[in-house]
Amino acid sequence: MKLQAIHALLVIASLTGTTASQAIEPELDATFGIGGRAHSSTQPGYADAPNAFMIQPDGRLLAAGVADGPAGWFIAMARHLSDGSPDPSFGAGGVISTRWQFRDQANAVALQSDGKIVVAGMQMVSNGTSDQVPSIYRFNADGSIDSLFALDGARVGRWDPVSSGEMSAVAVLPDGKILAAGRCNANINGGVNGLGFRRLLSDGSPDPSYGMNGTLRFEMPLLSILFTRPAVDFTPDFGAMIATTVFRNGRVEFIVMQVDGDGDVVPIGGANLLFPEVPIDNHHLKLVRRDDGSFYVGCTVPRPSQPSLKNFGVFRFLADGQLDPNFGEGGAVSIPVSISPDVCYALAIAPDGKILLGGGAGTGEAALVRLNADGSPDAAFGANGVASPDLTFTFGSAWVTDIAFDAQQRMLASGFDFTSNQGDFVLARFGASPTPVDGKVPSLPNVTLTSYPNPAGASVVFGFDLPEAAHAHVDIFDASGRRVATLTESTKRAGSREMHWDGRTTGGSAAPSGVYFARLAARGVSGAIHRGSTKVIRLK
Repeated sequence: MKLQAIHALLVIASLTGTTASQAIEPELDATFGIGGRAHSSTQPGYADAPNAFMIQPDGRLLAAGVADGPAGWFIAMARHLSDGSPDPSFGAGGVISTRWQFRDQANAVALQSDGKIVVAGMQMVSNGTSDQVPSIYRFNADGSIDSLFALDGARVGRWDPVSSGEMSAVAVLPDGKILAAGRCNANINGGVNGLGFRRLLSDGSPDPSYGMNGTLRFEMPLLSILFTRPAVDFTPDFGAMIATTVFRNGRVEFIVMQVDGDGDVVPIGGANLLFPEVPIDNHHLKLVRRDDGSFYVGCTVPRPSQPSLKNFGVFRFLADGQLDPNFGEGGAVSIPVSISPDVCYALAIAPDGKILLGGGAGTGEAALVRLNADGSPDAAFGANGVASPDLTFTFGSAWVTDIAFDAQQRMLASGFDFTSNQGDFVLARFGASPTPVDGKVPSLPNVTLTSYPNPAGASVVFGFDLPEAAHAHVDIFDASGRRVATLTESTKRAGSREMHWDGRTTGGSAAPSGVYFARLAARGVSGAIHRGSTKVIRLK
């Protein structure tokens, strides 16, 4: 199947007559966290990466994943209040880090009606893939381990005595039972490949009415299922649709299967297993099922003209399992985000029906893509549908791993800011109408932002006067509207302030000569947002 490459054209504002501010969407919500972003760190020297994100019914934001460091892997969770500040009622300063064995990690999270948190993932006693074991954990609402659940808070068990595996999704059913889904893999000791489901009673013991003592496994011995987390979307009857990567026909592809609430297979287009026969890359999938039975699969795909490079990709299927001919080119869309290999991790459908993809550009920046319902790029978003929000706080490279929408239909992105051996959880919120506690919308007074020298050579200084104590940051954009750098300073008083830009991008490279736009956003102690902007010409 041929994939259409939809190139993200970077349109120079001076040629089109548009201003940089018109070209920039989404815009970080300066009322959230610090300049639209919030971050969490478990401990120094650990690489924290979220694998799951949810917005709780009370508006609090919960991310779960893994902290990878010198002592092994820990389950890491961070919870923020709706304004992005750490939740003081959760763990230590809004963060927990715990483990049962050498390696424990969280891949999925669900919330019980009593506030307890159910986590599904994987446990390992060593580094070998043969030691990967599916696991389900439960924590109290404050982040402490629920010792009354299963065996000291954890239900850990292989699909069979030998096969490897992990859980990648979990749901709490209305009757309090817990349903988790994941993969099963053969390893050097034997075993089989397949997909599996496990259902527990509310106390963590196996549900005897489901499968064989709570476990249901679908063996696929003729398929080479890869060691990547399957994508799962639970259905209204508390069954599930699940997709996973396989090596087939000499290339990486994916398969899709659906089961109902009893664990019986629901055929898709008359077949128990759907083989779309499309090439993808060996990275995690995302799946979103619609109420009419149609569904989307988001993934990383080979770039048509250069297969060694990778694009963001999304497929739309009809309920009968056929690719939707009215979406993209024959049901598929492929989007290059950068000139380097890109990786797609996140897929979400916005309340207005638009399609969001998130991940990492090969250049080390976080990336978001927004498509119209027919798969065409949304020209109002970033540069022809592609945006690079700055999620970095310290380390310089970032990824988006999940996307969600809150009750006000604001988009939130979960991700991480990292280097090769350390990193932090990051949350970002976009598109806000700032409203303080009293319900009154604060004014957005303009602040004059100056720059000198201008034109600038090696560096430039930005000056501004704050009318009140505030936290301020300045973002630098190129003429296409792409953010290239962020200057952050904790400002504790009103009055004149300065920020310096050394002419380097977030990744550390020297920005080329050209026209740049600087934008100031400062969140005052009153709750008001103060803004300013200026144009800078950079000469090298």
